[in-house]
Amino acid sequence: MSRPLWSSFVSMGQRLMPKARRGESQKQRPGAWDCSRSKVGSEPPMELYGSYTSPYVRQCRVVVIDTGVPCKLVETDVASSAGKTPTMRIPFLRDGDLQLNDSASICRYLRERVGQTFLPTVRDQELFSLAGTVLDSAINIFLFERNDGLLPSQSKYLKKQAARVDAGLRALNEQKLPFAGPLSDAEIRIACLLGWGRFRKRFSIEGLDNLARFLEGADAWPPFAETEPPEGAPPPV
Repeated sequence: MSRPLWSSFVSMGQRLMPKARRGESQKQRPGAWDCSRSKVGSEPPMELYGSYTSPYVRQCRVVVIDTGVPCKLVETDVASSAGKTPTMRIPFLRDGDLQLNDSASICRYLRERVGQTFLPTVRDQELFSLAGTVLDSAINIFLFERNDGLLPSQSKYLKKQAARVDAGLRALNEQKLPFAGPLSDAEIRIACLLGWGRFRKRFSIEGLDNLARFLEGADAWPPFAETEPPEGAPPPV
């Protein structure tokens, strides 16, 4: 019987698994950066607020690069953003008088700006939602450990979250996934989940060969490779 994936959750900083092969080398990252690759002319860029390490922000950054919509990414964290968005979390996007407070609505807005469809099929929506559920649970465990010192072995709630991560990863491994870019929005969400788990050393995908090959291919796709969190990134999610 295989070992549950959630049992691979470890204390922060402990090495769990080697990083997968990277794609292109990373660009220098200033405090506020332009990731637009603009296809549009004169209008001022919208502003996307977020951190380098958040997987939800990363999804938006990937879509910004993929669509070429002019967008200035402004580095911030949850604490600094608490008074700027009713969700008190990141990412959020401002475009003139419009403010969007969730990564899904942000990605839909960016896609529609260039005439593309966000999550065009039921399967896309299902994969996006499943990956999001796994990511929410994994981040829950991470934050409880970091902020309160609680592990799944010490909490019924966290044990259930860990079981959800385990089941969700196994279900995603059974899906038909590409082994090279470009990626759909649902596939970007899965890649951001796996990339965050690797970066924070939260779970292993050892034995999940389909996911491992998928992540290797995603790492070589420029929009995903260019948004990889930097080494030595600060504590925020």
